Amino acid sequence: MTLPQNSRTPTEPFQPRLLQHIANLEALLAEAKQGEIGPDELLATEWIQNSIAAALYQASLVLNSSLNYEEVLDRLLEQLPHIIPHDAASIMLIEGDMAYTVRWRGYKQFLAEDDWVSLHFNITRTSTFQTMSQTARPLVIPSVELDQNWVTIPETSWIKSYLGAPIRIREQVVGFINLNSSIPAFFGPADLKSLQAYADLAAMALGNARLYDQRRREVMQQVRALKRERNFVSAVLDTVGTLVMVLTRQGRIIRFNRACEQMTGYSFEEAKGKYWWDLLLPAEEIETTQAEFKKLGLDQPSQRNECYWITKDGRRRLMVWSNKILLSHKGEVEYILNSAVDLTERKQMEEALRETRDKLEQRVEERTLELSNANAILVQEIAERKRAELVVRDSEERFRQVISSIADHIYMSKITEDGQHVNLYLSPNIEKLTGYPVEKFMADAGFWPAVVIHPDDRALAAAQLKYLSLNQKSEAEYRLIKADGEIVWVRDSAEVQLKDGSRMIYGVVSDITRRKEAEIALLEERALLAQHVAERTADLRQANAALARAGRLKDEFLASMSHELRTPLNVILGMSEVLRLSVYGSLNQDQLNSLRYIEEGGRHLLALINDILDLSKIEADKLDLVISEISIKDVCEASLRLINQMAQHKRIKVSLHLDEAVTTLPADERRLKQILVNLLTNAVKFTPEEGKIGLEVTVDDRLDIVCFTVWDTGIGISAKDLQHLFQPFVQLDSKLARQYDGTGLGLALVSRLAEMHGGSVSVESEVDRGSRFTVSLPRSIRASLAETLPGSEGFTGQSLSLAQERGGDSSPAQTGQEVSTPLILLAEDNEANIVTVSDFLEVNGYRVLVARNGLEALERARERLPAVILMDVQMPVMDGLEAISRIRKDDLPALATVPIIAVTALAMPGDEEKCLNAGANAYLSKPFSLRQLLAMIETLA
Repeated sequence: MTLPQNSRTPTEPFQPRLLQHIANLEALLAEAKQGEIGPDELLATEWIQNSIAAALYQASLVLNSSLNYEEVLDRLLEQLPHIIPHDAASIMLIEGDMAYTVRWRGYKQFLAEDDWVSLHFNITRTSTFQTMSQTARPLVIPSVELDQNWVTIPETSWIKSYLGAPIRIREQVVGFINLNSSIPAFFGPADLKSLQAYADLAAMALGNARLYDQRRREVMQQVRALKRERNFVSAVLDTVGTLVMVLTRQGRIIRFNRACEQMTGYSFEEAKGKYWWDLLLPAEEIETTQAEFKKLGLDQPSQRNECYWITKDGRRRLMVWSNKILLSHKGEVEYILNSAVDLTERKQMEEALRETRDKLEQRVEERTLELSNANAILVQEIAERKRAELVVRDSEERFRQVISSIADHIYMSKITEDGQHVNLYLSPNIEKLTGYPVEKFMADAGFWPAVVIHPDDRALAAAQLKYLSLNQKSEAEYRLIKADGEIVWVRDSAEVQLKDGSRMIYGVVSDITRRKEAEIALLEERALLAQHVAERTADLRQANAALARAGRLKDEFLASMSHELRTPLNVILGMSEVLRLSVYGSLNQDQLNSLRYIEEGGRHLLALINDILDLSKIEADKLDLVISEISIKDVCEASLRLINQMAQHKRIKVSLHLDEAVTTLPADERRLKQILVNLLTNAVKFTPEEGKIGLEVTVDDRLDIVCFTVWDTGIGISAKDLQHLFQPFVQLDSKLARQYDGTGLGLALVSRLAEMHGGSVSVESEVDRGSRFTVSLPRSIRASLAETLPGSEGFTGQSLSLAQERGGDSSPAQTGQEVSTPLILLAEDNEANIVTVSDFLEVNGYRVLVARNGLEALERARERLPAVILMDVQMPVMDGLEAISRIRKDDLPALATVPIIAVTALAMPGDEEKCLNAGANAYLSKPFSLRQLLAMIETLA
């Protein structure tokens, strides 16, 4: 029967005959299974198998003809069409769990080649590759559309059948060969075996290429190591001062180090290849040197040789040299290392020394003769020296007697050049002072610091010795432990003098035990006194708190009652006005007079209640100011209009004078009018008929303030009454109370309102001549007030009262004595701490300025320049560390150097370093001793 034709169409560059035989082979194998193939068909099958084997053999020759890994990958795809027909093929290599496409062929007819480059698969998530990886066997998928595990993506939608085989190197799957066809069931069982055989050839070729590449890298590493070693040896040879030559077995120069070049004058290029004896040795030394080389050939060690070498410029240099054999790996002489040292200068020095020695011997002989003539003189000098020694001995004895009579211990020691401490003299009083014999201290200079000095004070004594080693005077007080265990205090005073290269120490040790005991007793007494002061301060604080609470309750009650009184009073005034307007009918003249009296009394009472309420609000910190930029002229003219009728009634002349240099002022317009009207009303009230009053506005540029002065020609005020002038509910003279109605609240309100504006009120008066009341207000809002004035929202009296209470110095007035007292700026947000520290510092003679956050501390420091700043680290608005840093960077040099003590309650590792790095001079951790704080301030102030 004839061989059936296969419907597969091979693609170039396939061999048509081989492909046809493979197709027929598949058909024959199928018929053989059914018993339909005869002997001729089986013979054809065997021929096809032989053809495939020949193709595999040819492919193996091509694959193994190169050891370049990339070339092997290229040839794998080139040889595949000769083995198995296909439409497209690719090779993947495994990295971890991923299979990456590294070579591909035939896909360009189905998709853009760049799209295929980007294809890679996770082996654990792709059934096809996972199966081949686990089984290490090839896989054929006749129809990918029917295979539920096949992963279909747009780039591979044209594939209908698949054949793949794993590439195994040393039983490990390292990649895959993939064949694709656009025809279903294109690949058969014979293709499966052929691809597996080809995959084994690919694994062998890739393994060889990898092994070659690995070995090539190892060889390159060894070559680089040899180069580094050679460069290192060359650098060493060029660095050493010894002359080194490397010679061949015949004596030719092959290496010439830099020392050789410098000494001989020949460069390496000039010396290379020449016999070294011909180049450097004089003629009479050549034969001996050649004989030396022959001995080296007999494995006899070279002897030390000494002869002259001739340099390039003809100079003769005396050299000592020797040869060393360098053997090859076979144990044969390969090179000879010649090393030499130049002895020329040393020989010249020896000659010079020999001449000097001869001259000295001659001089000794001459001197011996002179000495024999001077013997008589020498005997006389010795006798005189003996007499001087007796005088010195007598002087030393008297010195010892004087020292013995002194109660203090006197010593003399020295510090040698190598740092050793040696006792030279110790007075006998050391035995009385310590209980130890003087011999123990003379034998061991370390006995005093190591045994006698109290362990807690040894560091102090060591510091004193360090000062002495720096040639500085030193005085230290420390404790000693006597032999019987008694502890005594001593003062060690010493100074240093240089003598014969050593530092001579002269010192006196005095017993100050009694003085120390007195000091300790005094400190205990001071501590007890400080405790009593603290207890008394606490009692006073409690009393002040009680008084403050009572005053606050009074103010709150007064404010509340005043408010309650205004409600019915408004009804009374309102109904009086309704009746006066005849809303309910006409009234007769008597009724109208009665209503006028009721209305005047009610309005007087309302004014009184308003004054009481305003004053109580101020005292209770409940009165708000609304600050804005106001017209001074408008406020003054409005105030004069309000009292104009009163002035006209008494025929009083009113004048107004305004300074044109200022037109506006930041203030509460309503409250400023209230101040001026109060003062102008009093001026009219206490000025006789046909008198004069006036309002003047001036500017003080030096103090940057605006002054409102109300003057009159009235009855005036006596000097003794001025101190009571601004107290609420106080009238100076009871007689005046009957003549002039009033409550005594007006001036108190004026004073409080001026203070709330950051200003003040002053008065000048003379009885029967008149008075001048001056209200001074700042032209601009101070920084301390600006914090409480956000825009037009105003600020409360509470903010200013706090500023008055603790914002300035702790004392209300600054006398000359207080100005000279150091000022401490306390930055602290805890009220209890503020009270405690402030009271303690005040008792100890300091003034205290308080700031409750870092920003406020920065501003106060700029305004007042304190002597010391006590800065809490954790505060609102701005923390202490930021405030310290800004102070240290301030433009004012005096402020940038003010001592700062940082205080914190954290006490964590690194806190002290943070504070000191920020710029603090010292550091305290809460809780701290107040005496410790005081001592630190006294040290820094």
